[in-house]
Amino acid sequence: IRYEEGGDERFLEPLSIYGASGVARGIGETNIRPGAFFKGALHLDWGAFDRYVKAVEVGIMGDVFLQRMPILVEFPEQNLRAENRAFFINFFVNVQLGVRK
Repeated sequence: IRYEEGGDERFLEPLSIYGASGVARGIGETNIRPGAFFKGALHLDWGAFDRYVKAVEVGIMGDVFLQRMPILVEFPEQNLRAENRAFFINFFVNVQLGVRK
């Protein structure tokens, strides 16, 4: 069942979920939302010429859209902090360990 405004109670009740849908279900209902992506990171690789790979990458990623993305169910009358936004930010740590051949 597709989410629609006004039917929020059905989608917040865990017992109303009966299972997953197929992979291709809903593909025809998708649309394009223009936006931009940015990523900045610091990559530290100690032992670049060693047999063992040891590296860490720490950074920030962001997505900016031209309009708010309807992802979360909002209840402004209950003062919940769920808010659909047009900007998403993520911090990440990437650890790389391995052996060179």
